[in-house]
Amino acid sequence: VISAEDLDFSNEAKETLACQYDGEDMEIGFNARFLLEMLSNIDSEDITLELSTPNRAGLLMPAQADENESILMLVMPETSCLFHIHLSFSPLVWVYLQNPFNLFESVMKKSEIRFSIALDDQKVPEAISWQATDAGQDIHFAKAINISIWDRNADGTMKIDLWTKDMPTDAMKYFVVDTIGSMAETIITATSDQKMAAKMRALCQELTDYLEEQGQDDRPNL
Repeated sequence: VISAEDLDFSNEAKETLACQYDGEDMEIGFNARFLLEMLSNIDSEDITLELSTPNRAGLLMPAQADENESILMLVMPETSCLFHIHLSFSPLVWVYLQNPFNLFESVMKKSEIRFSIALDDQKVPEAISWQATDAGQDIHFAKAINISIWDRNADGTMKIDLWTKDMPTDAMKYFVVDTIGSMAETIITATSDQKMAAKMRALCQELTDYLEEQGQDDRPNL
């Protein structure tokens, strides 16, 4: 619910709206993707929102409104309007996923993860440390990181793979196997594709058996 309170319409390069709201509540339905993008950039409950329509009168209403819904529609006879609003969020549960979640809570809660990489003269990582807002003020250290990012605009994967020069070879191999195993859990959580997850787990087991056999072969004969 977006509550329109103490509106201050401006005439600067714009015409005022033909309708006024005095402390009333109005509901505006947005495309879910746009809503995520908009709310992720909001740092305050008080914002200025600009809405645009074609050169004819337009209506803003919930996208799936039907005859039984009681909705308040905003009539916009102008090309654009600019007004100040105060945001108040009511529970909105995203029900189209395997595990429903509160959309507003997940968007408005912000978390930061910071990585720091110390390099030697040859630009080889000597130390890797990280901090996260959800992990307290402590600085954590790692010998390897593997980050995959799905780029929204390019529709492709970007990867960051770093490891320190004191990372043991056998530990690196197990790190890769563990990464594949964790991705199997990600597949189930995100898509519920049990078959794909089972294949990834089978690969992890095959690689684990291989590493164990390799470890036995590397042991000296007594």
